Amino acid sequence: RLLGGRESRRAEFPWLVSLQSDGDHICGGTIISDRHILTAAHCFDEHDPLGFMVVTGANDLRPLDSEALSYRVHSAQIHRTYDQTAYIPDWDIAILEVERRFQFSQFASSACLPGDNIWFRPGKRCHVAGYGRRSENGLDPYLQYNIETPILTHNICNKGGYEGSISERMICAGYPSTGGTVCVGDSGGPLLCEANDNKWYLAGVVSWSIGCAERKKPDVFTNVQYFMNWINQHANLS
Repeated sequence: RLLGGRESRRAEFPWLVSLQSDGDHICGGTIISDRHILTAAHCFDEHDPLGFMVVTGANDLRPLDSEALSYRVHSAQIHRTYDQTAYIPDWDIAILEVERRFQFSQFASSACLPGDNIWFRPGKRCHVAGYGRRSENGLDPYLQYNIETPILTHNICNKGGYEGSISERMICAGYPSTGGTVCVGDSGGPLLCEANDNKWYLAGVVSWSIGCAERKKPDVFTNVQYFMNWINQHANLS
């Protein structure tokens, strides 16, 4: 559950999915085609991705909304450069393919991916959506929340206690004085930004932060734009 956020309206973020193992929510993800999900590689550090179910169309995971549908994962592509032993998760991106096509509706649809001409500059206010906890040691996640968060410069983020860890493969967002907004269970979920064409684009994937909304510790997202060639190749989008 995003700290300081509000509960999402029905079908407000139809791209967001819950990635579940043995019935438990582990991570978020974003629909990017009729069979593919984009998420974070670190979601599978301790779980076999082929054991996951993808749940679409749910605002409430306890019990599942009547519009929610479940899909078994057929295959997974974790970026080969990702190193799960690294202290800072770089190259933190993965694609899941489900066994059957998603049933698209107002509750489940594919997110727009940024083309070469779509960039989101520091200061841009975007939205994060997820099912994460209210606090680091809080109750297990089940309700979908969202919150507005501004993109920060790498310079500000690296000065905020991250000591140069923010690479070009990352986007930093949050509030320099109060910190970020994501918590346990939000990993893999989307950072969505509205472009000049009034469409919402998937700008980032929730990757890491220090604690849950720690003071002066913004959130870090995998930069989707950086990985578009890789995404097109492995999700057969081009």
